Amino acid sequence: FPAVSYSTNKHNGNYSAELRNTAAGPVNTSSTVYNSNEVAGMLFTGNYTGTTSTSGANGEIKIDEGRSFTVRPTRLRFWHTYEPYGTDTYEVIVKVFDSENKVIGAGNHTSSVSTTTWEEVSVDITYTPTSADYVPKAAKIYVFFQSSNAGQGNVPYEKKRKVTLADYGTATTHSGSVLRIDDLSLDYNK
Repeated sequence: FPAVSYSTNKHNGNYSAELRNTAAGPVNTSSTVYNSNEVAGMLFTGNYTGTTSTSGANGEIKIDEGRSFTVRPTRLRFWHTYEPYGTDTYEVIVKVFDSENKVIGAGNHTSSVSTTTWEEVSVDITYTPTSADYVPKAAKIYVFFQSSNAGQGNVPYEKKRKVTLADYGTATTHSGSVLRIDDLSLDYNK
């Protein structure tokens, strides 16, 4: 249950992506919360093959990282707002893989700074030559955003917190940090 929705609180256009910590898995109730169902909101390129439990706290998250991509960007840029719950920290990871599924370029960014106005962030992608100055051709890219980097079962949240979702309205749920992202772009400076 990597909680992602859309929001009318946006930088440009009609909507932004809203990623939210949640402990609202399929067996959690207003009084009982199973740790494996405490997850960060996640948005990424790849396939989600995780499971959640319907009988207890034994769900797991599995992500097949990346999508086909044959160029080597040097930077990821995006606009964001962040409302951390407590001292929480959001995370962004970028990986570029070669045809043998080896990481040839990577970048990451974390922040716990609260911002309710839209701010731009740049994440540089650094490539590692395999020999001399040779960097293999790109075969796929993985871009990963998450509302908390505390790890599954450890994300901070508040029980019975009122939230408003653009596609649902107001609800009372177990929810924590909120990361909104909009206007993603890749730069090619070489």
